[in-house]
Amino acid sequence: MITADVREVEVNVPSRMTIFNSVGAVSEHAISRMIDPLACSEIARLEEEVGELKRKVYELGAFRIEMETYRKVTESLAIELGVLHKAMPFRGTPADAQKAINVTSSVFRVPIDKLMSKDRTTEVARARMACMYVCREALGMGLKAIGQMFNRDHGTALHGLRKVTSMIKTNEVFKKKVEEVRSAVEVVS
Repeated sequence: MITADVREVEVNVPSRMTIFNSVGAVSEHAISRMIDPLACSEIARLEEEVGELKRKVYELGAFRIEMETYRKVTESLAIELGVLHKAMPFRGTPADAQKAINVTSSVFRVPIDKLMSKDRTTEVARARMACMYVCREALGMGLKAIGQMFNRDHGTALHGLRKVTSMIKTNEVFKKKVEEVRSAVEVVS
């Protein structure tokens, strides 16, 4: 919000001249020389304030134009950018979730007890994250449910999903393994 301090400037020249003349100490020419610096400084201050207001109005106009060029943030745009996942109902059953764990264990050659453990070695963590990804994408499980299934919180599940999404783009072998698990688990709606 722009605010401006606009004051009414009143220079009462006749009354000042009258005062000076009544004292009789100064001529009219000397009075005008004394008043001019006062008026000039006040005019300069006002011109500066007007200039500042003009700059602010220009900035507002530029801001308005800039805002018009941005796309409206909608749910579909957020989903498109990967910031928001479309709310998906859980399409599977607990048995499907268990199947995802079993198939992931088989495809990634990681024992189920290691997959469900707190083990953080790369091999085990990648298999666990892949299983989380499949549970989310193929079964529509929520982050909280996925986290609980692996004795973790939803933030860990979210991190795993993002990591797998990134790895699928760069690691073809990993992508094939994830797709193999997904196709074995996917529930037809």
